[in-house]
Amino acid sequence: MSNDFDAAPAAQLERPVANGKTDIARRTSRAVQLRAQGRHREAADLFAEVAELLPGEWLPQYNAGAVFLEAGSPADAVPLFARTVELNPTADGFALLAHALALAGDNAGSRANYERAVTLEPRHFDAHWGLFEVDQLLGDDQAALEHQARALAERSLVTIPALRAPARTTILELCIAGTFAANIPLDFILDRERITVHKLYLGVHPIPALPPYDIVFNTIADAPNATAALRAAETFIAGQTRPVLDAPQYVPLTARDAVAARFAHSATVAAAATRQVNRMTVHAARPAFPFLIRPLDSHAGNDLAKIDAADALHAYLESVPEEEDFYVSDFVDYRNADGFYRKYRIVFVDGVPYPVHLAISPRWMIHYYNAPMAENAWMRDEEHAFMRDLDSVFTGRAADGLREIAAAFPLDYFGIDCSIAPDGRVLLFEASTAMIVHLRDPIAMYPYKAQYVPRVIAALERLFDDRLRRAALT
Repeated sequence: MSNDFDAAPAAQLERPVANGKTDIARRTSRAVQLRAQGRHREAADLFAEVAELLPGEWLPQYNAGAVFLEAGSPADAVPLFARTVELNPTADGFALLAHALALAGDNAGSRANYERAVTLEPRHFDAHWGLFEVDQLLGDDQAALEHQARALAERSLVTIPALRAPARTTILELCIAGTFAANIPLDFILDRERITVHKLYLGVHPIPALPPYDIVFNTIADAPNATAALRAAETFIAGQTRPVLDAPQYVPLTARDAVAARFAHSATVAAAATRQVNRMTVHAARPAFPFLIRPLDSHAGNDLAKIDAADALHAYLESVPEEEDFYVSDFVDYRNADGFYRKYRIVFVDGVPYPVHLAISPRWMIHYYNAPMAENAWMRDEEHAFMRDLDSVFTGRAADGLREIAAAFPLDYFGIDCSIAPDGRVLLFEASTAMIVHLRDPIAMYPYKAQYVPRVIAALERLFDDRLRRAALT
């Protein structure tokens, strides 16, 4: 989200405390010095002491909360921002409280306060953008897209400044309007402390004057409505000189039917035959029963179904009356000998594979959050082993399959969902640049994720550094 208000402006932080008490002035001055030195936690603690001494003034509460955010402690910022809006109920204040609540993991509380902000100020950009993000996390994509449209009606460039200046790297992301699945969801894994992001939404307004940036990252993923945006991204890239990640001309290689065709005769990768159909052609072009069907723009299993008979196909088409075009593919029963299905998520950064998660389920349609991982310690143990050492799971032909996949997609960053077929090949379900990688699972339940997912973050930083080094040599 845009967080122009994440950190209190220096001018406000240096504003003299009006009560004239020497001790408060001394603490405030020392806190400002510590903040300028990058010692944000110490500064935040001192600002909190000042706020406690001045409980009836909103500015000290705001100052302390803002620096706690800079220190990476949103849970400490929340009560201070709550007190701020109690004393001074403004749209900016409620949006900032909502932002802190989202960072602290309270999505419902975040949405409630963003809604208070837009009630006070109906065109508040940051509040609408925050609702776009948090509504998706709460499962309401329609509301999310409505808020995104209202935000983008105001401007097409969204800036997320680094929490600590100066920024280590500044990324210009090329984006398209849509849910998280429409673009690479980098917000979940970029280092918010040291990376500034400018999100440029193509096709909304003419391209505005842009601030300086180091790298262009095309985050537009393959989707039926992305063709024009990908072409616009190519045009934009051709007119600038900074290094580029995930060149847009390669993104269509991740389309489901393109992936199936690419690996149709592979000795190391198995991908179910997939083709596009519409309502008129599906009956003649469908595979043998059972087969899978989904709308062209479906992700995360939305409206994905296994069709076992003609009457089931009829019922499915009636259940999605707004859809006209579909992918159909052969159903591959990938159940293991123990009766469970396994779906591995792996991301490739500069050609190197990194494990993200493993979902184990008694059902063929696996999503991480409907798999009984939390209820079964043995499943988490197996996931931990996979994340600790990908090579211990993807061995032999499967290891060769990962190398073939890396070579097949000339993209700097992309992900796959897959399993291992009975013959040892990688059973590839999907390749996409928009695979979600995050660190939001409860650490008490999944402590190993906090150990291994950061390897993806570190790999991205190495990728940025490498491309900037190459650019400096040319």
